[in-house]
Amino acid sequence: MHRDRLNERGVILIALLWILMALTVIALSFSRESFVEVAVARNSRDLADAYYVARAGMSAVIYQLIEKRRKPRVFSARHRMLGPRSRLLIREAKVTEQ
Repeated sequence: MHRDRLNERGVILIALLWILMALTVIALSFSRESFVEVAVARNSRDLADAYYVARAGMSAVIYQLIEKRRKPRVFSARHRMLGPRSRLLIREAKVTEQ
């Protein structure tokens, strides 16, 4: 009788260790799954951020190009006297002066 009781304690101890191991595996599985979910959410947020930063950059460049086209060019009095080819003439004059 006493021997049977000791065997029961051993079986219960082994069963308890198996249950504890199964619970540990389940806990680690949930931990890994939550880690993956956080990584997916972070990547999704970073992708959205990159998309809107790229759109903002394109909008800024388009705006600058439109503004550059819209602004009238201011030329010197000499340019007005020489006409539309004055830049070429001024460059040629500088080259010949050197």
